[in-house]
Amino acid sequence: MKEYLLELKVKNNYLSEKMKEHGIKSQAELARYCDISQSQAGVMMNMKETPYNKSGKLRPYLGKVLNALLCSVEDIYPPEQMERSLDKNIYRAAVQAEELKVMLSSEASIDGLVEYSETVDALERAIDSSMNERHAKVLKMRFFEERTLEQVAKELGVGRVRIKQMEQKGLRVLRSPTNDEKKKLHECVGGPKMTIGDV
Repeated sequence: MKEYLLELKVKNNYLSEKMKEHGIKSQAELARYCDISQSQAGVMMNMKETPYNKSGKLRPYLGKVLNALLCSVEDIYPPEQMERSLDKNIYRAAVQAEELKVMLSSEASIDGLVEYSETVDALERAIDSSMNERHAKVLKMRFFEERTLEQVAKELGVGRVRIKQMEQKGLRVLRSPTNDEKKKLHECVGGPKMTIGDV
């Protein structure tokens, strides 16, 4: 059996470069900067729609983006995606340890590591914003610092069972947030959806 599952995400680099020119660091910032929804920013970044609708007219939210970024459609969409959206932008492949070593030793892997780091940062912000400080601390100690239940319990001065309860409650908030929590998570993650069920 292959040891590792790689996940490749295809994103719109034309748009990413234009965002950098304007000092925009995330999809959430792009949405605020252009006065569009975060889901619309996500659709553009993931190239899930062409810039033009079936009638050949520019999508209304895209007009706002072009005005805000002072550019043309060709500046933020690759030629291949002008008439055809991506059916999917996530690809998965199982690889052996040796294959992974080769990939990680190449310059091409840096983008993947950066994306992983950004995802971890977004998840940490989501944890901080959606629950009380104590529950957030438990989740971060358990999953970012990889501490055992016993270690966390000792540091916080409570029992192992209580730490497990706090961990489970924190994970429930991330998996099934209330409407208010959803809004906070959305703002932190900076995209239409973030999968955290496997935390």
